[in-house]
Order: sequence, then structure tokens, then C-alpha cells
Amino acid sequence: DVAEKLVQERRLNGLIFLGGCTSHVQNKLDHIEVPFVISTIGIANPEEAKRYAQVSVDDIREGKRAVDYLIDNGHRRIAILAASSLDDSVGKLRLLGYGRALKEHGIPIIPELIVSAALPENPYSYENGYKTARKLLNSGETFTAVFALSDTMAVGAAKAFLEAGKRIPEDISLIGFDGQEITRYYNPVITTLEQPTQEIARATISMLMEMILSPEQEKKQIVFEGRGVFFIVHRP
Repeated sequence: DVAEKLVQERRLNGLIFLGGCTSHVQNKLDHIEVPFVISTIGIANPEEAKRYAQVSVDDIREGKRAVDYLIDNGHRRIAILAASSLDDSVGKLRLLGYGRALKEHGIPIIPELIVSAALPENPYSYENGYKTARKLLNSGETFTAVFALSDTMAVGAAKAFLEAGKRIPEDISLIGFDGQEITRYYNPVITTLEQPTQEIARATISMLMEMILSPEQEKKQIVFEGRGVFFIVHRP
């Protein structure tokens, strides 16, 4: 609805949808009369995805890759700081990647180690990472590693773990997602999986310009790989 109003009121030549949900209301997208690109998050349904121009990483694959790394380093009881159960954004996809990694390695999924956001209205914030990590600690569950769905969550979680007297990575190996600069300067340094944000931005702009100049061209889907920034992970 907002996009349609923008097109009508501002006479736009094109639109970029940044982030958002993994599913979109098809009839609303089809009513947008200018070229548009869905950027930084892919549409979960493969058949629907082919209908629209997209630039993103594969959040399922990259979430799995982060958890694979923890498993390869000997971890079996891996907790995840997830979003809410109703989440339909990148958190849903990265959680699917977590599950796939465990399944592929023959590790049972322990529901108690999937910790839903303490603040579902703002799941990727520092505060939510902190409060959700406290929720995990208070559960009494044993774990040796934690996958946080974003770097901001990981930084908040690190504060909670350190306040509880835990060492990172000696007691808890912690990995985030996104590759934000703070992960390199926080103490302790936080392991993360970096999204190639500059490449995504350039590809998004380039794709939109091509579509504006040639509206009838076939819709493209560009998927980038994440880059592992694996600084510190301790074997249990």
C-alpha cells in the first residue's frame, strides 16, 4: 500500500524494497506500475521468487553455514537466539538453516535451545540479544555454543554471558550474522558471518537501472555468498 501511494504521489521511476518479509502479497506487488527490486531478503517460495527481481544472500544456506562451523569445531548443544514464532523475515530463514545443519549432522533439535525473542517487537536489537541471552541462561539448559541471528543480538548476548561470569569463547562460543564493524572492536571479538553489503547495494542499483531502461527484460535473481569472519571459536 505504501509503495503504491509513493508511486502515485511522487511519480517515481523505480523502487527498491529493502528487507521486509520472506513472503509478499502477490496481488499488491503486481499492482506496482514501476520497476522494483527486492533487496537484502529473498522470497521464500521458489516459484513466487522467479516472478520478481531480487538481490540477497541465501539466508537459509548462510545460517546453516554458521552452525556447520560450530559443529565442525565439536559443538553439539548449540542454542539459537531466534526471533518470535511469528517472524517472517530473515530470522525465519536463518532459523531454518540452523535446523538443517543439525539434521544433516544427525544432531537432534532440542526445542529448549531455540530461544524466542524476549522483545519480539524489536528482535534484532542489542537489548533483545541481552534479554534473550538472559532468558537462555535462566532456563538452566546446558549449551556450549550460541548462534545469534544478527551481530547486534550477539553483542547484547555477549554482555549477558560476561555478566553471568561466562568466558567467550572458552565457556560459550558465540557467532553472529551480518559482519558489522562492531564485532571486530567489541571485547571479546565476536565471530560472525559477513554479508557483502556493498556488492548487494551495487547490484541492486544496477539491476533497477537496467529495468527502468528496459522494462520488458526478464526478472533476475542474484544470490551472493556470505563471507566467514571466524575469529574465535573454542572446542568444547
